[in-house]
Amino acid sequence: MKKGFWGETNVCLFGHTHKYKIWRMDVRGKVAPVEIPTDGVISLSQEEFYLLNPGSVGQPRDGDPRSSYLIFDTVNQTASFRLVDYDRAATMKKIIAAGLPELFADRLIHGT
Repeated sequence: MKKGFWGETNVCLFGHTHKYKIWRMDVRGKVAPVEIPTDGVISLSQEEFYLLNPGSVGQPRDGDPRSSYLIFDTVNQTASFRLVDYDRAATMKKIIAAGLPELFADRLIHGT
């Protein structure tokens, strides 16, 4: 990676919010959310700083019950957000069988 305005890196990956999202900060310090395109791929500029949150594989809080993850391509400077379905009914049964709160199982229906 080339050394840019932000030093050696211009990307911060974080999680545990259970919501997939991206924010961009320009050289003036203005921070704004970035709309994720339908294909999920975002080209990252070396001149801006990015906060990337891949979402969650389980227990989503973004209204979408699918699992979400992120592929960060350091060579091409892209972030690819992915949403995938899984057997939520089987997962819900396992949550209940483990004696966990039903809220954890119910959350998998609507992703909230």
